[in-house]
Amino acid sequence: MSTKSLDAVSLIALDLGTTNTRANLFDVADGQYRFIASGSSPSTIYAPFFDVGESIYQSLDKLQKITGRILLDKEANLIIPSQAGGEGADGLVVTYSCGRPLNLVTVGLLGDASLEAINELAGSVNGKVVESIGINDRRSIDERADAILAAKPDLILFAGGTDNGASRSVLKMSDLICRILQTMPAEERPAVFYCGNQALAAEVKDQVERFTAIDIAPNIRPEIDRIEIEKVGSALTPLINRIQGNNVKGLSRIATICNTPPESSATAAGKIVRFLSATNDPQKGVLAFDVGAGSSSVTAGFGSSTSVNSFPFGTGSGMAEFLKRANIEQIHQWLPRDISLEDLRDALYQKTLSPESLPATREALAIELAATRQILREMVREIRLRGGLTASSYDPIVASGATLTRGTSAAEILLTLLDGIQPAGITTLILDKHSIISSLGAVAVVQPYLPIQVLESSAFTNLATVVSPLSDSRAGTEILNVRLEYSDGRVSEASVTKGTLVALPLKPGETANLYLEPMHRTRIEASGLVEDFYKVNGGICGLIIDARGRPLNMPENEEEREELYDSWKVALGE
Repeated sequence: MSTKSLDAVSLIALDLGTTNTRANLFDVADGQYRFIASGSSPSTIYAPFFDVGESIYQSLDKLQKITGRILLDKEANLIIPSQAGGEGADGLVVTYSCGRPLNLVTVGLLGDASLEAINELAGSVNGKVVESIGINDRRSIDERADAILAAKPDLILFAGGTDNGASRSVLKMSDLICRILQTMPAEERPAVFYCGNQALAAEVKDQVERFTAIDIAPNIRPEIDRIEIEKVGSALTPLINRIQGNNVKGLSRIATICNTPPESSATAAGKIVRFLSATNDPQKGVLAFDVGAGSSSVTAGFGSSTSVNSFPFGTGSGMAEFLKRANIEQIHQWLPRDISLEDLRDALYQKTLSPESLPATREALAIELAATRQILREMVREIRLRGGLTASSYDPIVASGATLTRGTSAAEILLTLLDGIQPAGITTLILDKHSIISSLGAVAVVQPYLPIQVLESSAFTNLATVVSPLSDSRAGTEILNVRLEYSDGRVSEASVTKGTLVALPLKPGETANLYLEPMHRTRIEASGLVEDFYKVNGGICGLIIDARGRPLNMPENEEEREELYDSWKVALGE
């Protein structure tokens, strides 16, 4: 079905995760596009089905029962387009985060040019770079070839040279790739994605396609001072779909009735982040975190630039990968004393054996939230190393993931995000409680107005507006006076000391003027400038002053740590 010919009214967005498959329904209500409902079922990507088709059927069947709307025909096929009686839907889009993480090899020329750019592109793929080779690599040709063979890559990402720039070095790297491919069994050869000097594209294609499939894309670095990550990323999506289509049985089948090709959840969410960053405060960026079961992602947007970063770890099947890089003691710092380090270790490794298991006790939930904090911290650390955080502050910050919506209070969710992300300045923390941000990004191609109208609806939860001042003062020092003037004339005031959390009432839908008086060289934003007042919006947890400092460090003493943590929960009304 052609996207251009579709005047969509109702749309279904399937989101295929490692643990759950969701069917989200969007339709017009009261003249506006709205998120109507979601049907969710356990993923069937693994045993005994090994095919996502069954979980797609189950999620659509649940959506039928929730809405009372007929979506499937007698043969259990999705009815598209909708019928005169209202059965079915007018469009279908698919996003996915399931499928095993891919092993990636990146090949470029200089470390601070094409190799840097191709590694940034690799960061947007659900996988890990297992080998990276540049023209200045000091290893011999045989050593480099052995390294790639040992890595067993699923995909080689190859860039080099500006357009009409370097040629000899690019062809030299192409020859190396071909040598390696020749030594591999035909069925084990990875696909190659070339996004280098376009003057050499035809020659590189002729060389490589004798041994494996190769996709040609625009130059990722057409000029030395210009990088085309988003443009090249769009060209990479079909290739990733083909590779994952072999790993995720049923994905290729459902793709035949979609209005747009399936795309990764992280890439789709990036479209919404790009829109928000282009329309919000030009001095601030936008962040979107998704803590998944098998993989996680964080997308950063600032102006017209968007950085999509995927990570092959999460709170379910991705826990094994996370534990390879995580310090269990750091996870333990977020837990009460009655949960020992041994209990924590046992619970986390048990999660690697039963990734679909749900926390059945309060202690199990506390462990899952502690792991989520550390996953968030690891993502922030990694994206900083990649140079993906280019803005000095971010507003809003959107968070999604089953762990963040699983039987927890708003205050507990907020504290998990504050401890993990540690935002600075003034920001709004928003919970994507239905995990629909990636669906909105996919739908935007079919119906551009739909995401805008849904974003303005109650589908997203405003947790709080948070002020995180930056101060070098000692704990206990008074660093900030706060005055909140409500639209009805009421006033709330507070004196904030370093090391504390302070909550002022400000209900969802309310707005107020916030006056801040920093002391002892305390800064509100990284710039150090203080506005006369800030217009702020309310949230479920109100207005929060997080004066605990950045970076947030916990006491080594367990008793002190628990008392401090309990005081933070009390401050948030937990």
